Amino acid sequence: MTHETRRVTYSGDRALAPILAQMIEHEGITVEWEQPLEQRSLGDVHDVMVKMVAAGNYDAIKAGVDKFLERIHATKADLRARVTIEDDEEPQR
Repeated sequence: MTHETRRVTYSGDRALAPILAQMIEHEGITVEWEQPLEQRSLGDVHDVMVKMVAAGNYDAIKAGVDKFLERIHATKADLRARVTIEDDEEPQR
């Protein structure tokens, strides 16, 4: 297995960022990131952009991202989530 460091960029609902990090870590990957600051306003939901650094096997990083997106889409809720892995062709939704 090749050990790589990749930047993972998440944009979407603030509450989902920790879930993404946890699901990537569950694949045996080390993830470094900072929780976005909470911004409150009357009745609005704010999307955030979070940059993560994932260190480990690329296939495991991708597997964690794929499982996260599957789980989010399976909820059938109106959850916005977009994830990009550095050097991937297109963002994953």
